[in-house]
Amino acid sequence: MKAYKPHLLIVSMIYVMLYYMTCILDQKLVSFGFFSVPAPYLYFTFIYPLSDAIVEVYGPRLTWFLLLCGYFTMVIFALMTLGIIHLPNPAGIRYDLIQKDYDLLDSAILMCMSFGYLAFFIGMFINVKLLAKFKIKFNGKHYYLRSIVASCVSELAVSIISNVLIWGSRVTEANLIKLIVFGYLLLLLITPIWAIVGKFLKDILYICEGEQAYVYNTHFWKMILGKK
Repeated sequence: MKAYKPHLLIVSMIYVMLYYMTCILDQKLVSFGFFSVPAPYLYFTFIYPLSDAIVEVYGPRLTWFLLLCGYFTMVIFALMTLGIIHLPNPAGIRYDLIQKDYDLLDSAILMCMSFGYLAFFIGMFINVKLLAKFKIKFNGKHYYLRSIVASCVSELAVSIISNVLIWGSRVTEANLIKLIVFGYLLLLLITPIWAIVGKFLKDILYICEGEQAYVYNTHFWKMILGKK
């Protein structure tokens, strides 16, 4: 893979930060009065404008590379954390009270790795795939439309899959439906804002890359046309 400029390191760090936050807060619900939503809805969706900007400038391949690097970093963090949590405790002191808190963290990490990231990768696959296809269909135009439509479809899949897998066995059917519906409505409200942020990030990446951005786009179109 070609060497990229340092700004992509910042993007990678943001990816990893979002993974870590989700691993800890995946099972936190936030109340907005008459409805609640999973806490990751409030911050994790920032990964959409990041991914959209990278798809636009560098193509889907680098987007997946960054996503997978972030994921494997998270897996290593989780496995090391789980391993240390289950090491023997000191004898002779009431450490069992503290261990209960670590056991809760243990279950949260396992739940996130098993279900949360499964839903996330299905959603990101849909988002990246649709955005790349829309770029071809619209000849690189109508970024806001492409970004919003791709994100809305992806977020619907993530909202259904993640809530059913994580909360399906722990809440009533009525509350599960409320989680899905109101959570998705919140995502729909946020999506246009993220589209604007994504456009801003895309323009910054184009400026940072300069003439090299033209090379990336030329390679993207040659790769697509070569498949036809």
